[in-house]
Amino acid sequence: MKFKIVIVVVSVLLMTNSCVEKYWPKVDEYNNVLVVDALLTNIKEQTKVSLSYSSSVNQGRLNPLSNGNVYITDGNQVEFSFIESEPGVYIPEDKSFQGVEGNSYQLFVELPGGSNYMSEICTLLEPVPIDSLFWIKETREIPNRYLPQNGIQFYLNNHANEADTNYYLWRLSNTYEYQSSFDIDYTWEGDFYPYPVPDTFRTCWRTSQIQEIFTYTTKYLQKPIINKFPLVYVSTDGKELSIRYSLLVSQLTLSEAAYYFWDILRQQNINLSNLYAQQPFQIKGNVKNINDTEEVVLGYFTVAGATKKRIFLDRPALPFNYPICEPDYTSMRWIKYEPPSTWPIYLTQDPKTGAIGMGSLESCFDCRLEGGDLEPPDFWED
Repeated sequence: MKFKIVIVVVSVLLMTNSCVEKYWPKVDEYNNVLVVDALLTNIKEQTKVSLSYSSSVNQGRLNPLSNGNVYITDGNQVEFSFIESEPGVYIPEDKSFQGVEGNSYQLFVELPGGSNYMSEICTLLEPVPIDSLFWIKETREIPNRYLPQNGIQFYLNNHANEADTNYYLWRLSNTYEYQSSFDIDYTWEGDFYPYPVPDTFRTCWRTSQIQEIFTYTTKYLQKPIINKFPLVYVSTDGKELSIRYSLLVSQLTLSEAAYYFWDILRQQNINLSNLYAQQPFQIKGNVKNINDTEEVVLGYFTVAGATKKRIFLDRPALPFNYPICEPDYTSMRWIKYEPPSTWPIYLTQDPKTGAIGMGSLESCFDCRLEGGDLEPPDFWED
């Protein structure tokens, strides 16, 4: 059934005037294909170009491409240069650069070996505001799972826009506050030493991109209004909702061609983290080799009007299932045999009995080892 659905979608695309098309390169020729993932909006901090090479289908990863020459031109042929901020990631050299509604833009890439690529010319459309973000507690039945999964489902509302048809892509990121299991009451360094500030590494904040792709169009609606569109579902199987959670939604207003590109990716269940890394066939984007139009180039130069909205949520009244460290008191008899290379060993003390215990992992004491930072981000609200 799923295969038939894909065939129907491909047939529809071939009958439209969209520049998005499917092709099926041979799997053994899929290595080292250039992948361009570029975004330009009216929000300056969103503009970024990622360059990489695909690997084999079995490896399922992308290899960053460094030392490229990247720039964007506008409709007046003004050139905006990009610099490499990390391997394979390029940002505007002019920090104030951002797209302007109604202007057209074109991406150019020159690789270290001399190959040159360019995108189609794309127009930045009018941003559409997000009316509201909200959440609802939801319980889900998971196959082969004894107990149901509890969590929070986030939703979005949009009001009517002047245009009858809008094409949307939503990119999401989350930030959450969480804690390690124990304070550091003592350390072992050949002897027991009280730790000066026991909760030093107890609380962290972690920010990450949500890799799921969300798309929608109002083309088939009587009125261009979106009510209760489902975004991400966050379960209580992890620490995300354990103290305080924040979701940031960036709403991108796309061209029809860009929408179909991202919507087919969504239908193939591809996420942003493994874009083109695991698929035996792909969607042809809007970037090509200037001197060799037959070369396979994956990816898209997405130009979109953007608006953002953030929502905060305190720990909900739901059962949580994430693992919690248990203090190990029995191993303390062997701690004197631990070599100096393992010092300092963090220890916790039971406030009732006074017993001192070890943790099974260092992350039981240090929240940073779960990917977070000790300082909250500037936008954080308590």
